[in-house]
Amino acid sequence: MMQLITPDHYGEFICDLAEMHRLRYRVFRERLDWNVQVSVDMEIDEFDVSSTGAFAEPLS
Repeated sequence: MMQLITPDHYGEFICDLAEMHRLRYRVFRERLDWNVQVSVDMEIDEFDVSSTGAFAEPLS
């Protein structure tokens, strides 16, 4: 089941959000070799600001 995670609930889903950024890194940087902004092992761009929501599938 997909969830919409809004900024006021980011703290409750920090692990899910971090995993989403790691997956984006693996897909866009490692697999597709795109020139994207990264921070360690996470792909983070200008759209990842505190006012945006994120769709995520829970890890468990």
